[in-house]
Amino acid sequence: GDTGVQWQKSGADNSSGIYHPGPVMVNTDRALGTLTVNGDIVYTGNLCHPSDRRLKENIHDLDTSSALSRLQKIRIVHYELRPEVADEWGLTDEERRRVGVIAQELQEVMPDAVMHNGEFLQVDNTRLFYDTTAAVQEVLILSEQMTVRVDEVEKKHEHILKS
Repeated sequence: GDTGVQWQKSGADNSSGIYHPGPVMVNTDRALGTLTVNGDIVYTGNLCHPSDRRLKENIHDLDTSSALSRLQKIRIVHYELRPEVADEWGLTDEERRRVGVIAQELQEVMPDAVMHNGEFLQVDNTRLFYDTTAAVQEVLILSEQMTVRVDEVEKKHEHILKS
């Protein structure tokens, strides 16, 4: 290995973890981000990112109607990763089979949900999740409006039958 690599204990008493000044790669020699893992990640805790109101500004609601329109344009596909990619990533034939989106197609609908890591395009599933949530909210609004309209029609129908 590289003799220049330094891992350091952190915290005042050196008990709060380890620190490495630079990208960390697991099971690969290519850094595609600060942490690049080639293989499955199993964890028992939560994967979290800061979302505190105190960290944000210019907060406004996402237009649920637009979110529904975007969601209708997203193609969800079954696919298999190419054999050479599966081999490089150490995936079995079963693990090659996936469900997802094509980044180039998603980029046309939601450009902010697609990033280039220097080698290939990748999808921000969190961004996609929140647009999906907003679209479901829009469907619930439309469903509620439709229920009110159906109730009004049924009342008018009952009134006509009684006349």
